[in-house]
Amino acid sequence: MAIQRIKLAHIDYKSSLQGSYDKTFGKTKDRLRLKRFPEPDTTDFIKERMVPKLLERVQRTLTKDTILVCMPRKEGKLAPNVLPIKYTKLLSDIHNIPHIDLSDYLRVIQETSARGSYSAGERADNPFRISFNDTDTKQELLDKLSNKKILLVDDVITTGETSVVMATFLKETVPNIEIQGAHALAVVNNSGPTPRDIMRITEKLHAHLPKMDPNKIREDVHLALGSFTRKKAMRFEIGIKDLATAKMKYYDIKKDISKIQNGLGTSISEPVANKRANGINQLKETSTTYKNRRH
Repeated sequence: MAIQRIKLAHIDYKSSLQGSYDKTFGKTKDRLRLKRFPEPDTTDFIKERMVPKLLERVQRTLTKDTILVCMPRKEGKLAPNVLPIKYTKLLSDIHNIPHIDLSDYLRVIQETSARGSYSAGERADNPFRISFNDTDTKQELLDKLSNKKILLVDDVITTGETSVVMATFLKETVPNIEIQGAHALAVVNNSGPTPRDIMRITEKLHAHLPKMDPNKIREDVHLALGSFTRKKAMRFEIGIKDLATAKMKYYDIKKDISKIQNGLGTSISEPVANKRANGINQLKETSTTYKNRRH
């Protein structure tokens, strides 16, 4: 029988801090991971982002009997992401409430990496594999969370699909659990694609088009998608599946930007404000110049 996905309140969305995920967050997180999250650098990085408004928002959600539940780390990482548990522990100390780390109880495996590049629907189609470590840990988790109120905690929320999947699993597994919502240290907004997004799309195209100059591909990708919202760029990326689709997508980038717009449809936010409009005009001019140069 199919599991009924629950609705989950992401307390950081539609708040004054939405978009707190800036370029430095991703870069610093990558740098810390390469160094295997050294201390005190890692804790200092987290504390810098624990601004008063963020803590106030968490406080409004908590009750005296809330348990903070840290999202589990995924398997297969050379340096597992420890930001969520370190952040959870800091929140636990500040608000004087208990916390648990789901990594102590669950094994989580992702079928595909770079899930941050997918839309909510695409992430839902690529589910996690979640299982208990063993029978004893399952019973221990049930004992701790049955009939309890919890707040899920992570380091970053993108589409929110990850926490929905975990909340649904817990709701189906733990008797009478009340999930108050999900919270993260940073939230990815829907601005334009980041340099990492552009590079990832470039690498996908180049993997299927190895004879192409990767620098040229990156330049073309940036020109074509830089004026889109991040979600539109992600939706473009998910269509790159094999040689045929890579050729088609790259042809659209080079020859017909309007086809990309039409193909992405209107279900994802339109490009924003003047920067987006100016970018589209520049793309049209560049496309015309390219066509003239070819003829």
